[in-house]
Amino acid sequence: MSMFIQDNHKVNQIFINPYGEKKKVSSVWVNKDGIPTKVFSNTKSISDITWQNGTYKEISKLLELHYAGKIDIRDYWNVGDSREVSLHSILDGNYYIGDEIVELTIIDFCHDFSINGGKAAVTIQMKDCLTEGGQMNNTKTNTCGWFNSTMRVFCNTSFLRSLPTELQNLIKPVYKATMDYRGNKENPLLNTQPDSCFLLSETEVFGDADVCAQGSKGEGSQYRYYFKQENRKKSFNNSTSLTYNSWWLRSIYTLDELSFFHIGENCKQSGDFATNYRGVSIAMCI
Repeated sequence: MSMFIQDNHKVNQIFINPYGEKKKVSSVWVNKDGIPTKVFSNTKSISDITWQNGTYKEISKLLELHYAGKIDIRDYWNVGDSREVSLHSILDGNYYIGDEIVELTIIDFCHDFSINGGKAAVTIQMKDCLTEGGQMNNTKTNTCGWFNSTMRVFCNTSFLRSLPTELQNLIKPVYKATMDYRGNKENPLLNTQPDSCFLLSETEVFGDADVCAQGSKGEGSQYRYYFKQENRKKSFNNSTSLTYNSWWLRSIYTLDELSFFHIGENCKQSGDFATNYRGVSIAMCI
């Protein structure tokens, strides 16, 4: 025997949605023991909240559940999921961001260490590059490393401000490790500092096994998205060309004091002068 109930007051005493709010349902079937067997509702279930299409409010609630230990975000989203995000026009002394739409792709889960303890739930990165290329520095040097580079300032100020406010509020600053000289040009040392927005390191793209002789191991670990070599291919945003472009990494090229690593059109890493213009593909954690 089953019973059909349309009294929303009674129904709402039973059903709670994943956010801890009363769930608005139109009707429900219950069996003889009062256990619901079918619910008619327009309320979105937790499994319907995707990185691609969820509102920022829904995504925020889902992340809250993850950080509270009530769910594992990896059960709901996948590496490679992408979301279109509109950037606001920003002009500073060295870089320009126009009003453009970029794809932010999930490159891993629970990978980066948050400055607040534990690991950030999700690491996302631009699938391609900004429309305009950029320089790592406005002088031909890498002795300052990533942490004192012009590019790092741009990532954590102008680019950060170009993101939608709702997304800015979700970002979790994380610790990033990168080699720099710090006054000792013969023996670069690992430096770890917090970043809200950052470029990837050579290791984070290629893994320790494929770091070249002029590179530096220890700058994090490989993101799962880059287990597939084809994911290293990037183009300038809005490009109509069928070719791929090179894009900067934050790792210094230790063969000289002038260059940083970039990934070329052939998906291989090599060094280039810090003042040259190459693609900029920025990552962050939420």
